[in-house]
Amino acid sequence: MIADAFLKQRLRGAAGWFVRGWLVKQAILIAVGLGMVIGLVFGPMFFWLLPQWIGFGWTIVVWGTTAVGLVIAIFVKWNIENLRKGLDAEMLVGQTIERAMTAENCAVAHSVKEIAEGGDIDHIIATPKAVWVIETKYKKVRKDRFPKVLDGIATNMDAVRQWAVKLAPDKETRVRGCLVLAFEPALVAKCRWGKNPSDGEEKINVYSRPSLAEFDKEVREEVRKPQSLDERIKEEIWKLGEIETETCPD
Repeated sequence: MIADAFLKQRLRGAAGWFVRGWLVKQAILIAVGLGMVIGLVFGPMFFWLLPQWIGFGWTIVVWGTTAVGLVIAIFVKWNIENLRKGLDAEMLVGQTIERAMTAENCAVAHSVKEIAEGGDIDHIIATPKAVWVIETKYKKVRKDRFPKVLDGIATNMDAVRQWAVKLAPDKETRVRGCLVLAFEPALVAKCRWGKNPSDGEEKINVYSRPSLAEFDKEVREEVRKPQSLDERIKEEIWKLGEIETETCPD
């Protein structure tokens, strides 16, 4: 069978992998929308040229479906630039993280969906002392949405903590949260609090682009500390960063 010609392969997921997937889907929607636009143009033409073959009812159907396609295409064109900026933001933070991943007792995974509570976790890194749950945003978060973003990070921190308990029930795993406003021009480096569904509130570090050096410094300091994080956690985080693809053998 054709499916048997493909082999499963595990590859490392890159920063922004989740957003890349959305970009591909949006591109497909644009193609569908353009097809409907063509139908909008040629449908009436066929009706007027060949009325005996195409009835007026079918022309109305073509117009209706094409109008829906136009709405989708307009929305996608408006949204795709935001997705591109989101991808740039995640790649920027990913580069900062991977600079610190030179020690053997560290691990990193990007765009993790398996243990996330909805969507994905942009970055998970393991240092000798803790597991970091990191969310990136490409622009300043509106004041009315800021608590929701922090609560989402706290929820994912709780999910990672529960995942770690299953892997290493005999050892407590420290989980830290971080929000990076990658293109925010103002200097931000402070702690905020998000609601955790299990343990009340979670402390979350918030950084902007000018304060990324402080984030980098903090991660590097943890990398040099004595090992206390369970080795099983580190190994599983490397696995979370893998993605499964299909390749056709030669």
